[in-house]
Amino acid sequence: MSTKKQIIFFLSTVFILTILITNILKDFLGYNTVIVIMFIPAIISLIAKVIFKDKSATFFIRLNMKKNRSIFMKTLILMPVFMYITAIINYFIFKTRIGLLSSVAIYSFQYTSLFEYLKGITYEVSNLAIIFPLYGIIQCLCEEFAWRGYLLPKLCKITSAEKAAILDGLFWGLWQLPVMSILYRDSVSNPIISSIMLIIASIAIGSIQSYLLYRTESIWCPLILSLSMNSISIYTPAAVFSGIAKGSASSCIFSGGAGIIAVLILSIYCYNKNKLVYVD
Repeated sequence: MSTKKQIIFFLSTVFILTILITNILKDFLGYNTVIVIMFIPAIISLIAKVIFKDKSATFFIRLNMKKNRSIFMKTLILMPVFMYITAIINYFIFKTRIGLLSSVAIYSFQYTSLFEYLKGITYEVSNLAIIFPLYGIIQCLCEEFAWRGYLLPKLCKITSAEKAAILDGLFWGLWQLPVMSILYRDSVSNPIISSIMLIIASIAIGSIQSYLLYRTESIWCPLILSLSMNSISIYTPAAVFSGIAKGSASSCIFSGGAGIIAVLILSIYCYNKNKLVYVD
């Protein structure tokens, strides 16, 4: 069958199942519903491959480490650094009246001094470096396996590589809305603005992840990007440098205007590069 039919089958099935399961299970499982939802796209992509007898769907599961070692390491290390640098910039420009010891992270962990704060961060980051990759890799693999490994190559067959990256990020963001409604239902001040910001952030991050897939021809590099971003989930830039408990879902990852603008600039750079590094 045609590529368009495969795309329609994948998207419609994923969205319908996600909405149904979210509404059925969220009152019983709460946050644990997210664990169930994360598996849906990956499972549907495998089912689609079987139904349509699609031999071209390789999911880019080859590591390709030998020729991509440098970009793998940069992806793992630079994105968290990038996020914290923009958070620091945002803190000093827009949050000058809020001290570090009144931030959300300090309040949540009940630290009373800067020494306790630094000691707590060192302990938690050490734990995250060991434990989180083992826990988070399953979630990230399910997402990248489906959205970048399966859907993105299909979109590239019906449109240009750079436009495919935008569409992929858009669909990925829309799929995350039910997930975010569970994770941030008590911390989001304006659901509509939060949803819009989440989709914009997903398109931006999706463009970067698409570039990494095109460049390395492996889902493991965009997976590492997701893993490195999720690995600072306890001490997010917004939690460390902001005393504001509520905001949009994207503000839990990118701290304020400086973070979001910086990510948009990086995504535009990757968007322009996508058509240069894409190999059919």
